[in-house]
Amino acid sequence: MIGVRDLTFRFAEEEAPVLHGVNLDIQRGDVLLLLGPSGSGKSTLALCLNGLYPEAVDGVLTGSITLSGRSLSDYRHGEVCREIGVVFQDPDSQFCMISVEEEIVFGLENLGMPPEEIEKVAGETLELFGLTPWRRAPIHSLSGGMKQKLALACVIAMKPRILILDEPTASLDPYSAREFVRLVKRLHREEKLTVIIIEHRLDEWMDAANRCALLDRSGSLVYEGDPRSAFAFLQGRPYAGEVCLPEAYKLGREWMASGMYRGALPPLTEGELVFGVSHPASAEALLDQQEADWRAERRRSRAGMKPAGPPLLAAEQLAYARGGVQVLEAVDLCLYPEELVMLAGRNGAGKTTLAGLLANVLPLQRGRITYAGKELEHWTESALRRRIGFVFQNPEHQFVTDSVYEEIAFALRLLKWPQEQIDRRVAELLKCCRLTEAADAHPFALSFGQKRRLSIAAMLASHQDLLILDEPTAGQDARSTEMLMSLLQEVTGQGGSVCMITHDMNLADRYADRIVVLDEGRIAFDGPPNELWSRPDEPWKAAQLLPPFRWSLRKQFQASTRAMTGRECHAAAGD
Repeated sequence: MIGVRDLTFRFAEEEAPVLHGVNLDIQRGDVLLLLGPSGSGKSTLALCLNGLYPEAVDGVLTGSITLSGRSLSDYRHGEVCREIGVVFQDPDSQFCMISVEEEIVFGLENLGMPPEEIEKVAGETLELFGLTPWRRAPIHSLSGGMKQKLALACVIAMKPRILILDEPTASLDPYSAREFVRLVKRLHREEKLTVIIIEHRLDEWMDAANRCALLDRSGSLVYEGDPRSAFAFLQGRPYAGEVCLPEAYKLGREWMASGMYRGALPPLTEGELVFGVSHPASAEALLDQQEADWRAERRRSRAGMKPAGPPLLAAEQLAYARGGVQVLEAVDLCLYPEELVMLAGRNGAGKTTLAGLLANVLPLQRGRITYAGKELEHWTESALRRRIGFVFQNPEHQFVTDSVYEEIAFALRLLKWPQEQIDRRVAELLKCCRLTEAADAHPFALSFGQKRRLSIAAMLASHQDLLILDEPTAGQDARSTEMLMSLLQEVTGQGGSVCMITHDMNLADRYADRIVVLDEGRIAFDGPPNELWSRPDEPWKAAQLLPPFRWSLRKQFQASTRAMTGRECHAAAGD
């Protein structure tokens, strides 16, 4: 359906190419994973495939792209977008109208569809995506998960034959992400869609993806084939640690070496992994031991317990309303030195609002917040910013300079650091955040993952005591995530405190001292990860969380062990 030949793309004539000599064929009905390190050109390739680049930017494209045998340049304006629909990582960037129904109708009107047909198609689309109750709701009032559904609905309503998804689940809570993937799989089966997926969270896609294309750091296509072969190709490559792999594949490879997994090839899904383990009880014990080893590696022996002494920041009875809707109600939360706290919960639960209040970037409506024993309102803005750092959900909201170097140096100049110290500190952070080669680039010219790393580097520059981060690992490749968590552990190891919002439960399980779960504006759980997943009342369910991979796997092994024991008892009774 799509043929790419010798595709090279650069944003300006004198710049190095973002994509370099790409050759790729995409067949009808494919579910293709497009993988590569952050900044490798995945999103750029997606925007070239549907004709937005180079037309929408100051860019230079050489080579050719064909759709159903015709060059993209032979299609009239709007034709390609009808054939190839794109759902961007940030759904807000593609909305044009005010209400849900208006947004769906907008695209159909642009296709010149008769009014009676528009009404019929819009109604069917709203029903398909479960959006009928919100048909007249303002888009800005929807949660992130609902917005992502709406973005997909708007594209599907126009009946494209090819669907491109650019990290569609990066900002979704775990349950919403799973439901989104299931919906795409259903559409693939029923509508015979061809699907191209750019994603770091691969586990939910592995039972549907039949092909995989890998880009390296230079924007060159280095491998194309089935996913299992592509993952095997990655091993030993210099960028291997930058590409996220399915959890089942990573653990399966490890267990193949020890003989725990008996399959001939590494598994791609949790089901394959469970099936290939001959002794579930031994596998469960090994999981327990590996988890104990994790905890032993942590800097503090009291991992998962509230430190003694006064909190660094204390919030009491916080309440916040927006547009007549109560977002937070009666929230009490303390953040202690040497502690990494993760905020979790469904989209729309109030996590970003709570983070904004704690960082003093939103006005306090009701309740009280103290930092170092003094109420926030009694701190001067400059004094508070030297102590509390905040990373926005959208990194572009905090950029204030015209180069990556200057963005990191900005706070240090305000603090009147000597130039020599500024140079040294900026160089450290550029290296840690893998931005050295982009030091002179404009922040807005970076990839989404690079922008996220820059926003974090700028915050880390001046060594604040409390860091509050809104989904800092969204859109990050594997190595960037590891790098970030290492930096945050250094902060807590030096006596600082970190509070971060995340939808990645594997990450929370491994690194958090505490998980704070918000549900409908209230704290539903506050405690160590082990307690959250092992509680009989399962507080994570109502908050639309899903247990991390190892906990889910452990439950399956427990069930297998019980089943095997039951069969043995039954056989013994028969004897």
